[in-house]
Amino acid sequence: MEIFSSDSNIDLEVLAQLSDWDSSDSESERTVSSTFLRINFMGSLIDAEFTFRFRMNKASVESVLNEIMPFIKVKSRR
Repeated sequence: MEIFSSDSNIDLEVLAQLSDWDSSDSESERTVSSTFLRINFMGSLIDAEFTFRFRMNKASVESVLNEIMPFIKVKSRR
């Protein structure tokens, strides 16, 4: 069995085409927003929805946040 068979050469060509396609001119045309919408899930979800989404209730999350907050470093200037 040959390591570089014709099938693997075709696979490499397809991979090269895909990587070229990813870095095409369309990337420069796209505008990347540096801001994003932050959602306050504590306020926007009821307790049942919050627990279903995050697998912890709001009171538990608040308790964990209070425990870890002294160890979190804020790097933002806001």
